Amino acid sequence: MQTPAPVDYARATSVADAIALLEKHGDEARPVAVGTSAALAAKRSF
Repeated sequence: MQTPAPVDYARATSVADAIALLEKHGDEARPVAVGTSAALAAKRSF
């Protein structure tokens, strides 16, 4: 069984912060949007 590689997580608090984090981490940065799937699942349950 393969296990995922460890990751460093940074949470942006604004658009400017997100841009700064992307610039700081360069090609290694991977933006991840969360909450959308949870909102859709909640919407479907009603």
